[in-house]
Amino acid sequence: MNIYVDCGSFIGQTVRSFMQWAGPDLSKWEIHAFEANPNIVAQYPPEVKFQPVAAWTREGFIDFYVSERNPCVDGASLLSSKRTGHLDLKHPLRVRCIDFPAWSLNLFESPDIANTDRAILKMNVEGAEYNILPAMLSNGSLACFDDLYLEAHCEKIGMPEAESAALLAKVRQVVNLHTMRDFYETFK
Repeated sequence: MNIYVDCGSFIGQTVRSFMQWAGPDLSKWEIHAFEANPNIVAQYPPEVKFQPVAAWTREGFIDFYVSERNPCVDGASLLSSKRTGHLDLKHPLRVRCIDFPAWSLNLFESPDIANTDRAILKMNVEGAEYNILPAMLSNGSLACFDDLYLEAHCEKIGMPEAESAALLAKVRQVVNLHTMRDFYETFK
């Protein structure tokens, strides 16, 4: 069994790209997708275990900021510090969030998944990666994955590049780190 987890699945284009790449071996993959934006209605095939929640570091509810101009597109975020996307900071939505590091550990502890051949994590969560990844390093869940395809957003949330680079150096010690550009080149 193999695992593909897509955090920030948006309208499902990366999930579909991955499924097309898997082709006849699709039945060998367990696929999970997370998207917090309730304005997005993506249709997933039955093979995808979709959760309309935010990947975060705790269970509960959290403010979620969407664009004033186009709530379905412009890079919504859990972070009010995000500088792009014309976010409506005065009227956040309340969305359900999960403790993604704990969820990941639970996933890999299940008997069906215990002997995973390959595990891939794709993360495009508009700045929340800088909260999620340290928590995954702390609880060991990041090491359950072989590959991480990441869209890093340090400049969009005002994080110094050196701080982002230090975190990503730690991430590289436990997982093969790739960019989203790599994702689109690999899974076409």
